[in-house]
Amino acid sequence: MTRCTTWRLRRTGFCLLMSLVILAVAGLLLLQSIRQVRAAHAVVDLQIGGRQAHWLARAGESLARARLRQNPAYAGEVWTVPPGELTSGAAQVAIVVEPVQDQPQFRRVQISAQYGVAPPRRLRTERTFVLDVNTGALLP
Repeated sequence: MTRCTTWRLRRTGFCLLMSLVILAVAGLLLLQSIRQVRAAHAVVDLQIGGRQAHWLARAGESLARARLRQNPAYAGEVWTVPPGELTSGAAQVAIVVEPVQDQPQFRRVQISAQYGVAPPRRLRTERTFVLDVNTGALLP
């Protein structure tokens, strides 16, 4: 081989090697950006689930207040939202109503709203309040 051909082969090999290095670095950067997008997506899903659990608890509060207006002896209930009705899975709301000791016109209402089926996507919100059955007012 002549000197010019050897130099050209070395230059071509170096260019090929640099191209492979650049492609590997670009691939690693792309992989890292995909991981970041997936992590951000998981955070947004948790935020949405938390909001959904909050609104389910608020719906349980409204339901409990309405039922207590109709029937002061209402003791609570559990209702389930099947998968497909909400964005990601099933939900369950449990309402427990207990009389306040020595105050027959007051009821302690405990609401537990669970959104999602399995951890880490299962989120839970709980609310407790005391309600005056006669006026429907919440006590502080």
